[in-house]
Amino acid sequence: MTGVTLELGAGLSSDMKIEHTGNTTPAHFSITVNGNVTLNFSDVYMQTNTIFNRNGNATIFDGIVDYNGTSGITFPTISNFDTLTKNSSHFSDFVRTVPGENFNVAVKANSVFQINGPSNYEAAIVTNANATACVTYTYETEQIITVPGDGNIEANCVRDSTSTEGTIDPSCNAKIDEEALTEFDPSTMAYYTCNIFLP
Repeated sequence: MTGVTLELGAGLSSDMKIEHTGNTTPAHFSITVNGNVTLNFSDVYMQTNTIFNRNGNATIFDGIVDYNGTSGITFPTISNFDTLTKNSSHFSDFVRTVPGENFNVAVKANSVFQINGPSNYEAAIVTNANATACVTYTYETEQIITVPGDGNIEANCVRDSTSTEGTIDPSCNAKIDEEALTEFDPSTMAYYTCNIFLP
């Protein structure tokens, strides 16, 4: 494995409505919604930030709290979608040694709002979030290595790109001099499948 990339797709949408309940003077309202979606896993942190603004005028209270008429405003839904990508250097956090074993990538959403205008009002602000997280793995292209022999033996070897950090397969009998190796380090080691040719 030569690379791991995370992609965060994050969408936010907001529905805002307000009713002026004052009976003396017309009103002007402005509403601001601040929202973010964050992904935090291993050495990868990504955050999208979204700001929605709405403003409008309303008459004195028309007698009905319906967020409509002359004293109420129902704003059209406003939405935004962002995509972020980031590479990870902690490959081992994205690999599982047990078949079928999963790992979870946490994505969180937060939002706050502020309303400016007269204090006599009723409002409803609903913000929704949706997100997707995608992990992309990059592997080396298979490389065929030909090991020339001394006229008696020749080996053609293909690197096993699925080699991962962990324990060395005992059947490999890997050694440095007389020292048996038991731990697999992908930065300095690799498995190869070889075909041996005899003349």
